[in-house]
Amino acid sequence: MPKRAGRVTIGLYNSYDPRRFHEIHARTIARVAPLCVAFDFKLALFGFPLDDLGVRTPHELAEYVSEETTIGTSGREMLVLAERNLLEVYDYPERGFPPQLGTIIGTTCRPDERKAIEPEDVVREVFRPRSVTLVFGLGRRGLPAEVLEACEYHLDITGRRIPLETATAIGAVTAVVGHLIRRELEE
Repeated sequence: MPKRAGRVTIGLYNSYDPRRFHEIHARTIARVAPLCVAFDFKLALFGFPLDDLGVRTPHELAEYVSEETTIGTSGREMLVLAERNLLEVYDYPERGFPPQLGTIIGTTCRPDERKAIEPEDVVREVFRPRSVTLVFGLGRRGLPAEVLEACEYHLDITGRRIPLETATAIGAVTAVVGHLIRRELEE
């Protein structure tokens, strides 16, 4: 019997300006989209001020980012995600994360030891099969304390409490988890 895997979502939590959409928002989204396409992950955005852009749907956001960025292939992967329904937009999760996102894992260099999880544990969760969402905070402070508290698990990809710049952390986590999933599927 072939192995079944749950869905992996990369979640970006807007820790920047909640009222204005800045270039850094578009650049971060454009950096993450190719990773999601490469590993067949979804992308979920939390608290992004899309009203500031006048966009309402994930597809409109994908079109905006693809027109405004020069990163990678000029945001083409954003359009791919939107066309495949792999791009979702949510308000800030004030009452908890949406249940359809499965197990919520906050990425941090300061994990609560009671919630700490290793990449291999993330993959085991995916093959239960359960969906998981790996949440990253944008900005120098990462995820706010109340968001980390709401996460079921905490993942420190370095295993050594070394802080990483946001794009570096996203690349590292996505590559490690994606590789482990592919390896498991090939066995």
